[in-house]
Order: sequence, then C-alpha cells, then structure tokens
Amino acid sequence: VLGLGIYKFNFTNDDIFIQDSIMTDTINKITEVNTGNTIPTKIAEKIADGKYCFNRIQVATKNAPYSVNEKIKIEIKGDKVIGTKTGNQSGPDLTNGYWGDLNGSIKDNILELVYSYTVEGANGKELENYEFQDGSLVKMRWPLVSKNKMLVPDRIGEPQKQIYNKVLCESKIAEPSTPNEPTICSMEAKLCPDGSYVGRTGSKCEFICP
Repeated sequence: VLGLGIYKFNFTNDDIFIQDSIMTDTINKITEVNTGNTIPTKIAEKIADGKYCFNRIQVATKNAPYSVNEKIKIEIKGDKVIGTKTGNQSGPDLTNGYWGDLNGSIKDNILELVYSYTVEGANGKELENYEFQDGSLVKMRWPLVSKNKMLVPDRIGEPQKQIYNKVLCESKIAEPSTPNEPTICSMEAKLCPDGSYVGRTGSKCEFICP
C-alpha cells in the first residue's frame, strides 16, 4: 500500500493519476510526479562476501531419539560458495561421525550446495538447499532420491526446515579431517631421575618423568 501522494503511469499518451491506490506486483516502478523519484521494486537483501559459521544441536527426545551436533563453515565469493560440514549423531542403534566439503552457488539468498561426505568409511554426495533467514541458515529438507550416483531432493510438497544458528568463525575455513584416532607409541622405557621407569605417551609419544 502506498502512502498519500500522486503517481503517474506512462502507459499511454494520457496521464493517469492515482491517489491512495494498492499497486500490483506487475508494476516494476512508479514515477512520483511531485518529486520525480523512482520507487524500486523490493528485492532480497544481498548476503555480503565473507566467511560464515553455523551450528545445529538436536537433543534426543522420545519421538526423535537421536542427538545431533553439526557445524557448517562456508565462504561466499560472488555467487560461489565453498565450505565444510562436520557432525556426529548418536541414538539407540547408531553412533557415528561424518565430515565433508560443500561446494555450490548462491542466488537471492538461496544456496544450492553439493555435500561430498564420508560416513562410517563410505563416501557419498547429496544435493542440499539452504536459505539465509534472519541471520540463521535454514536447510530445506525434502525426501531424497538417488540420481546419477547422488542423493537429490524430490521437491514434492512443503520441506521440513532445520535451523543452524550463527556462531563465531575460526580464522580460516578448516579442511575436513578424519576423526581423531589413538596414537600408538613404541614399547620403550626410560629411567627417570627418581628411579622410576616411564613409557612413551601422548600424541608425540614423549617420555614424561614425574
């Protein structure tokens, strides 16, 4: 709804004047006679280039007995998006971690990303859709179907929405890494000044005397 004012449409040779009218979306712009200003069509706010980080925590409930902790880190340059997604989930019959790369594009705040992931030693790909909403990242979830060796949303009906809250980023987008594995040290011993013996320990397999 436009406020008080006189507006002129240059559709024909005759000047048409409208006061306090409701304008339709088919009108791209209106020239206001008394000021000469152009009123632009409303467009989505552009997300600035930069690094963005998000976190989603799902607490297990009776109806959804799985807890989830996911972290997304992305970097936007123009219409290109790269990043990583890591997470872990646990429940009555499942506990695993997963990690991988995100790669795709952004248009009108909508992100279409291919997630190349590893879970339980197996590799896969999934086409994912996200949207920026009020500072958060929202994943649009439809049922998945397999197409060209990749899982893609069928886009039938209304999607479920998962909200990722914005968090502070590290200094750079981290490369995906495998879960930490215990370090196996060689079976050696060292005599310490107090007369005791110690073996190698820690991630660097060092001798640490008391």
